Amino acid sequence: MNEESFKNRIQIEIEGLDRMGMINDITAVISNNMSMDMKSMSIESNNGIFLGTITLEVKNKSQLEETFKQLKNINGVSRVKRL
Repeated sequence: MNEESFKNRIQIEIEGLDRMGMINDITAVISNNMSMDMKSMSIESNNGIFLGTITLEVKNKSQLEETFKQLKNINGVSRVKRL
């Protein structure tokens, strides 16, 4: 079996300052940079702060750790955690 057969579905929560292009930046990290399969995404914004829940398929722990690192480096993101 190859590594593609072993995928774990996880949920993450991401929070930060709401700004034009934020969702695009988040999806670019997940889909383009990390080549991960995003299964669902829900984002709400209140008073300039967004809170999102994203379901991903992760191949391994190192891929998840690198994804968290890249998401935290997005301008305006204040918190990323696994649910």
